[in-house]
Amino acid sequence: MALPVLSVAICSSVCFGTYRNSLHFLCQFRHGSSALKPSRLDVFVAGCAAGTVEAMVFAPIDLIKIRQQNQTHPHQPFQGQSSHGLLTMPKYRGPIHCLITILKEEGTLGLYRGITALWLRDIPCFGLYFVAYSVFSEQLTPQGQHKPGWLHADYHCGILKTWKYFTNQIFELVKGFS
Repeated sequence: MALPVLSVAICSSVCFGTYRNSLHFLCQFRHGSSALKPSRLDVFVAGCAAGTVEAMVFAPIDLIKIRQQNQTHPHQPFQGQSSHGLLTMPKYRGPIHCLITILKEEGTLGLYRGITALWLRDIPCFGLYFVAYSVFSEQLTPQGQHKPGWLHADYHCGILKTWKYFTNQIFELVKGFS
């Protein structure tokens, strides 16, 4: 259970860090200053960059999770007690063993199998997510303040995450078959 929790924390920090740095770079490059308010295009492009990098970090973690969930073919048979006959063992004994096996059998690029499906899902979704986040933040920010209160931010984050969850389900289905 520790791997999913840690992977979400790592992926979220990479995603938001990439978004922030990309937005800073785009504003600096296009407008000459990062102090100016970014355009919707800047926010979208920075969100797409965040989705690209997040998928590259998340792909190996997701592949390991999927491989362990889909273990239907035994790796090697062994003889159990005579009353049980031929028993089979799963190919992967845990996430670390799965990682090592993939690296041995498929190489480093094997960890990125299925990344195209992740990119097709994450690049546009993260771009739209950050644009929607930016719009909601502007609408929920009281006059005279620079940022919305934490309660407003939590509320619209929850709405956006729910929307993202439901729109991504078709890609999750396709990804499971790849």
